[in-house]
Amino acid sequence: MDGFDVDAEGNLTHNGETIRKAKFNGATYFGGNVKNAIDELPAEIIERIQVIDDYGEQARFTGLKANSQKVLNVVSKPDRSVGLLSNLETKGGTRDQLKAGAGLKRIDGLDQKGVGIVYAQKPLGITEQGITPVVSSGMDKNKDLNLVWNKSFNKVDVENTYSFSDRVVHSFKNVSGSEFYDDNSVISKSEIETDVKDKKHQLNSKINYHLDKNQDFIFGALLTHQHSSVANDRNTAYDGLQRQVQSLNDYHRTSKPSFNINGLYRLKLNDAGANLAITAQIGRELMDRDRDQQNKVVFYEDATGGGINPARYRFGFFTARQQYQLSVVLGYPLSHRESLILQASSNYNSTKNHSSAKVEDSENSWRYIDSLGQQFEYKNIQYPVLVSYRYKYKEYEVAIGAKTIFTGLKTLNALSGSNSDKIFSRISPDVHLRYTGSNNLQFSLKYIGEITAPTFETVQPLQDISNPLYQRFGNTELKPVFAQKIDLKYNQYFNSSGVYLMLAIGVGLAEKIVENQFLKIEDNVYIRETRYINSRNNRSFQSNYSIGKRFSGSGYNLNLVGMFQYQDNKIANNFIFSKNNFYSLYQNINLAFTLKKCMETKISVIYLYNRMSYVASDHNFFEQRWHAVVDGKAYLDNTFNLIYELSQQIVSGLPSNTVRNPFVVNLMAEKRFLKAKNATFSLGVSDLFKASNFVNRIAAVNGITEIKTNANSRLFMLKFQWAPQKWSGSKSKSGVRNSDGSFKP
Repeated sequence: MDGFDVDAEGNLTHNGETIRKAKFNGATYFGGNVKNAIDELPAEIIERIQVIDDYGEQARFTGLKANSQKVLNVVSKPDRSVGLLSNLETKGGTRDQLKAGAGLKRIDGLDQKGVGIVYAQKPLGITEQGITPVVSSGMDKNKDLNLVWNKSFNKVDVENTYSFSDRVVHSFKNVSGSEFYDDNSVISKSEIETDVKDKKHQLNSKINYHLDKNQDFIFGALLTHQHSSVANDRNTAYDGLQRQVQSLNDYHRTSKPSFNINGLYRLKLNDAGANLAITAQIGRELMDRDRDQQNKVVFYEDATGGGINPARYRFGFFTARQQYQLSVVLGYPLSHRESLILQASSNYNSTKNHSSAKVEDSENSWRYIDSLGQQFEYKNIQYPVLVSYRYKYKEYEVAIGAKTIFTGLKTLNALSGSNSDKIFSRISPDVHLRYTGSNNLQFSLKYIGEITAPTFETVQPLQDISNPLYQRFGNTELKPVFAQKIDLKYNQYFNSSGVYLMLAIGVGLAEKIVENQFLKIEDNVYIRETRYINSRNNRSFQSNYSIGKRFSGSGYNLNLVGMFQYQDNKIANNFIFSKNNFYSLYQNINLAFTLKKCMETKISVIYLYNRMSYVASDHNFFEQRWHAVVDGKAYLDNTFNLIYELSQQIVSGLPSNTVRNPFVVNLMAEKRFLKAKNATFSLGVSDLFKASNFVNRIAAVNGITEIKTNANSRLFMLKFQWAPQKWSGSKSKSGVRNSDGSFKP
C-alpha cells in the first residue's frame, strides 16, 4: 500500500510517521495493538484503509486540539464485519527457543471478546523477523495471559482488558566507556551480568455513557500491581586518570501497586455548538523497595596495589506518589467560522519518600547511617490557563491564543526541618495553522510552549551511594524548565501520478535540568559526583521526509525516506558549562516490485551517519553505516512460499576489534495446508553464515558508551501455526454505515 512500511520489529509507519493505534470499522481493535491487527486481519475482508489523526475525546467535544497520534482504521466489506478468529501456535529451535500459544477472539463492532495465552523462551535479540541488535545477550522467558471483554449496550459502551505477565531474564553484556574531564580522560571496561524477575497484573476499564444527545460521560480506571527483583554483578576496570578496579554486587526487590481513575463529562450548551468538557484524574502509586549492595574498590598506581575493604549496605525505600488533575474546557462558537476556547486546569503532584540505610561493620553487625536516611516530601502544582481564538474558512483553520502557567514547588525535609516554597509563572503563545486542500493535501504549522517541573529524583537532597564511585545529590533549588517548539508538517498524495510527498520539520529551544559531573578524590579513590543544575539555550532541529512513486500497472513502488537531526546541548563539568553537539543523518531508498504475481521483492540501500562533538575537551566521534538489503517472498505454488532476506553492512567509526562488515542471510520456507490454507508449517534459519555482530554507541553527559550487543547467529526454528477464521455480515437493522465503517443503529 502506498506510503506504508513495516520494519523488522513489526512497527508500522505511514509516510514516515508511526501508527500508534489500530481500529476496525471505527472501534478500537482489541486494545489497539497495531501489530496484532496487521497479523490477524486477512486481506480478503478489507474494503479500504484509513489513516486518521486522533486528538482524543476532549478535542472531539470542544475542538481543543493539542497533540495527535496516527491511527489505522481498517474498514471491512459489509458482509465481512463480524469475525471469529482463533489461533494455535507452537515453535521450537536451537539455543533453547520454545514457544506455545493459543487465542480466541470474536469481534462485532464494539462487541469484542478475546482470550490469549503464551509461553515463550528465547535468546535476547531474537524476533519473528530474525536477529535484531539488543544491548544484552542472554535468555528471556515469559508467560502472558490477556483477556478482553468489550460490550455495547443501549447507551453504554464498556471496554475491559486484563493482562498478566511473568518474565524472567538472564543477561550479560560488555561495555566500554570514555569520559573527558578538562585535559584528562577516564577509560573503562565493564562486564555486567543481570537477573530480572518481574510479575505484573494490570486491569484497564473504560465506560462511555451516552446520557442523551447533549451529554456524555466517560469513566476510566487503570489498576496495576507489579513485583520485581533485580540482581546485578558488575566488574569494571578504569584506566587513565582513574586507575581502579571496582566489583559491585547489587540486589533489590520492589513491590509497586498503583491506580489511576479518570472521568470526562461533556455538556452541549446550545444548538449553536457550545460545549463544556470537565476532565478529572486521580492517581496513586506506592513503591516499597529493599536493596542489598556490596562493593569493593581496588586502586593501583605504578604497579603498587591498595584498595578499600568491601562494604555492604542495606537500603530501604518507601515512596508514595499522588496525582490530581482537573481541567475545564469551554468551546463557544462566535459565528459559523469563528470560535473561542477557554481552558483552566489544576495539576497537583505529590511525592513522599522515607528511606533508611545500614552498613555491616567488622563484627557482622548492622548499624544505621543517619546521614543517608531521610523523610522528604516534594509537591509541584501547576495552573495552566489557555485562551484560544479559532477561525475556519473552507480549507483553512487558524488558532491563535496564549497560555499562562503558574507553577508552585514545595519541599519539606522532615529530618533537617528545612523547607522551601517557590512560585513561578510563564506566558506562552499558542499558535496552530492547518490547511486541507485538493489532491489529498494537508499542511500544518504550530508553536508549542510547555513548562515541566523538576522530578522528585532530581530534587530530593538524599546522597545516593548505590554505586559509591558514582554519587548523586538532588538540588532543592531547581527551577521549572520551559521548552519551545515549532512543528511544520506537509503531506500530499497525487492520485493521477501515484506520487506522495511528506515533510516534517521540528525546531526546538529548551531549558533543561542537566547533570553537573566532576571528579573528586577521597582516600586516594576517584569518585564521580553528580549534582543537578538548570541550563538554558539547548537547541534542536529535526526533519523527516518521504517521497514515493507508484507505477500503476507495473507493480513497482519507489520510495525515498530520510531524516536529519541536530542537537546543541549545554553540558556541565566541574560547574563549567560547555557544549555537546550531535548530528544524525539517515537515508533509505528502496524499490519494491512484484514479478508476475509469483515474487515480491524489495531492494533497499540505507545510509546512516552519526557524529558527536564535545567542545570543551575537543573530542569527536562518528559512526557511518552503509546497509544494502534485499528481502521478499517467492510463491513457488499456491501453498509453498520462500521468504528471504540478504543484507550487507559496511561500518566505519566504531572500534575495529568489535566490528566486522557482516553479510547476513535469513531464510524461511513456508508450507500452507488444509482446505482453507490456514495452517502453516515453516522452517527458518537466521544468520546462516554466522556473521551477526552489533555495537551500540550511546552519548553520555561528558563522553560515550559503547555496548557490544547480542551476537546470536545461525539459529534454526521450526514453527506450526493454525489460524482458522470465520467472517459474516452485521445484523444491524439499518444496514447503513458511517464513513469509518461502523453501522448506524
